[in-house]
Amino acid sequence: RFGKFIEINFNAKGFITGTKISNYLLETTRVVAQNETERGFHIFYQLFTDDKYRKKYNLSKPDDYEYINKSGCMIADGIDDKKEFKDTLKSMQVIGFSEEEID
Repeated sequence: RFGKFIEINFNAKGFITGTKISNYLLETTRVVAQNETERGFHIFYQLFTDDKYRKKYNLSKPDDYEYINKSGCMIADGIDDKKEFKDTLKSMQVIGFSEEEID
């Protein structure tokens, strides 16, 4: 199985200035489990940093979810999940996602 990663570059006014599409082989074992000290999809960890989304989706604490607690790596050095989540939400707004699509 293969995947695509699309990188979109924006200028200061929010206009697309370039893109890059990378094809890659999906490692199915890493999709369902991570190695020790390794995290999977970062958006899962980011969601827990925002009270609005935690309440909206009735999320408890990260340790309660098997998918993200197996590796024992809830916090990654050098990654600010709260800031990254805000950046993710802002990026979705910049490219024109509606509030409904973001939620």
